[in-house]
Amino acid sequence: MAMALEDEQPDPKGLELKLASLYRENRGTVARWIRRRLPRDADVDDVVQEIFLTAWRSLSRFRGEGQLSTWLFVIAQRKASSLRREASRHVSFIEHADVAPEIFTESPRAEESLERYEALRLMQVAFGGLTASQRDVIGRVYLEEQSTQVVAAALGISITNVGVRLFRARRALAHALVSNAAKRESALDG
Repeated sequence: MAMALEDEQPDPKGLELKLASLYRENRGTVARWIRRRLPRDADVDDVVQEIFLTAWRSLSRFRGEGQLSTWLFVIAQRKASSLRREASRHVSFIEHADVAPEIFTESPRAEESLERYEALRLMQVAFGGLTASQRDVIGRVYLEEQSTQVVAAALGISITNVGVRLFRARRALAHALVSNAAKRESALDG
């Protein structure tokens, strides 16, 4: 699995061959590793392909100071982190709730659904105002239903730190919801 390069200036053709070999030897390992670190709906095969494509495009920057496999997992870690950040920015509470179809019917529950839809929309706006770190921890615990132990391991922080981040995120979310509700009320009154 590990391939060390001895030359100061790696041969580009040799690197491509080694990368092809690295793909054959490590694709499954990278896929399993990435699957544990991405949101459930992520297409693992596409992500693995992007990781190896990034590695291939970046071959000229590989200095040969370490192993290709280590370098590959650094790329994978960066890609996983990037995708998690992106997912935490784009969480849609409305998509998680099945309320929209009833809004457009003559159902007796349409008004209740409309109120729920509006509450979820306000939650979405408030959630969008949180920091990336706050969105990440709220998303992992409440939307992905990960335990604080799992979140701590994934983020490389203590369980206590997860609790602190969660507390601060909930407080910021509550503050944003109250503020948004007050703005909404004043807009309706005015």
